[in-house]
Amino acid sequence: MCRRLYIWISQLAMALWLLCCAAIARGQDTARVDSLLHILNTMRPDTAKVNVLVALADAYRQGPVTKEFYYASQALALSEKVGWDSGKMYAEQLLGDCYYRVTAYNDAVRHFNLSMALARKLRRADIEMACLGLVVKACYSLNRLDEMVAYQRSAVELAQRVGEPVQECRQMNIYALRLSDAGHYREALAYWQKNIAFARTRFTGLKRDEQLAIILNTMANTYVKMHEPDSALHYLRIAARLDEPGDDYYNKAYINSTICDVYESIHRDDSAEIYGERTVKMGEVLKNLDLQRHYCGTLSRVYEEDDKPALALLYHKKYDSLDNLITNKREVVDQALQVTRINLEQAAERNKLEKRSFEAIRHNQQAALVAAITTLLALITLTVFIYRNLSLKKKANKIISLQAASLQAQNEIIDKALKEKEVLLKETHHRVKNNLQLISSLLELQAAGLKDENAKKALRTAQDRVLSIATVHSKLYGNSDDESVEFSAFVSDLFSRLNTAFAAEGKVAQFSNAIPHTLLPLNTVVLLGLILNELITNSFKHAFKDAAKATIRISLEHSSTSYTLRYCDSGPGLPGGRFDESSGSLGLYIVRRLSKQLKGSAEYRFEAGSIFTIIFPNAGD
Repeated sequence: MCRRLYIWISQLAMALWLLCCAAIARGQDTARVDSLLHILNTMRPDTAKVNVLVALADAYRQGPVTKEFYYASQALALSEKVGWDSGKMYAEQLLGDCYYRVTAYNDAVRHFNLSMALARKLRRADIEMACLGLVVKACYSLNRLDEMVAYQRSAVELAQRVGEPVQECRQMNIYALRLSDAGHYREALAYWQKNIAFARTRFTGLKRDEQLAIILNTMANTYVKMHEPDSALHYLRIAARLDEPGDDYYNKAYINSTICDVYESIHRDDSAEIYGERTVKMGEVLKNLDLQRHYCGTLSRVYEEDDKPALALLYHKKYDSLDNLITNKREVVDQALQVTRINLEQAAERNKLEKRSFEAIRHNQQAALVAAITTLLALITLTVFIYRNLSLKKKANKIISLQAASLQAQNEIIDKALKEKEVLLKETHHRVKNNLQLISSLLELQAAGLKDENAKKALRTAQDRVLSIATVHSKLYGNSDDESVEFSAFVSDLFSRLNTAFAAEGKVAQFSNAIPHTLLPLNTVVLLGLILNELITNSFKHAFKDAAKATIRISLEHSSTSYTLRYCDSGPGLPGGRFDESSGSLGLYIVRRLSKQLKGSAEYRFEAGSIFTIIFPNAGD
């Protein structure tokens, strides 16, 4: 009972100590983050902003990984925008660190490789070495052992180029260890002998003994794997003597644990007990729960074989207690990692969607710029004409007051001018339509030269949107009323064009036009045309798996204050029935945004098919 109370009090004290340390660290990090955010808001040059974003990401390396990912992504995007290799190198390294922390090792290796390529270009051996170390660990976790050995070989070569003896000796030792992990035992032992010779020639005194102890201890582990206990014990005894005057307590624990393993393998229970108890005590000093648990289990087995049931039971209980503690911690960490990995994947997907959205907006802006320039030229021409017409009217009024006889001739001049105005307006709409069709043809040519199917689909979607506007202007060209469009005929033409386009892919649908004869303003028809273009295209792409049952019905109802446009198809509906901001579809996003631009609203429901309802006010309201 007293022992359990002592363990509980010890664990409580440890938890309070960790909370205090975390609070102090969190306070320091918060102050650093606040300072960096203030600097970021006042920075002008882009390269300086990249440095601050990198520093913010680095500040979160011990905190929420999603924060580090956000600022690293921002730093990478800005570095790519300004073409700054140094910023890209740091950003790629931080992104690799994010994925490594959530055990997404394949993504981590990809980003570390990009960072290393830039580090070699910029001659930054420190960044390249740091990335290599994590890539080697990631490959080990992925069981890609040959790649692991190749990367570690690159780390050795890099350390040799840098010429730092301690780093070179360390990387050579790790390389031999990785050869051993890959099952190349004899090659690893030969390389360790080479490393021993290197350490003896490049170091002196305690430094040499420390390096040799590390090398010999690692060698001994390989002899254990090879089932050669005598050789393992020989090198471990030498390593223990060399390490005895040093202060590296972790290395001493490592040596003692390996000696315990060797004695257990050859059934030298008395010696295994001594070194096992030493290792457990060292694990307590180092606060290494895994080390304590493993060797409590070892001691439980050894004491049971040595017919010491009391001690075997004691260490078995210690093992169970440590195992439960570690398991609980790992479950919490695994759950946190799972949540963080999901958040990280969602953030990466959001970045991709935002990038695609920005590209689509940029294409639309370019098309809008061309249309705006064309419209501006038309307005200038119209303004000049109206000014001239007004001048003529003023002169005509003066002439009427002076020469009544010439009234008929002046009226003919005015009638002729009005006819020219009508011809000019129709010609303007005709030219706008031709320009939009030219843009559509350019998009089609651009798509034909691409190999990426996603890029082709994006360009063809943009082409459909441009043609939707061109259809409006084609209606205006043949309409005597130059300020409005007959909406029912326009919708029939729009569906006919899209139906013909998708028929080439083997997709056709039956169309029901329930729209009465209705004249709508130009701007309203343009927005409604884009909305219907998105909905019809979406139905052909995703809704009609059974061509025999594919139907689309469009209706329009008019009240004293508003219009109600309904679009129905016979498809299976939206995934999850979601039509909100989280649906992720660019086409549905465009439907929502254009509905708001109409000062209206867009709603969705499923009743034996998808039903979209667009409600917008009268243009005069």
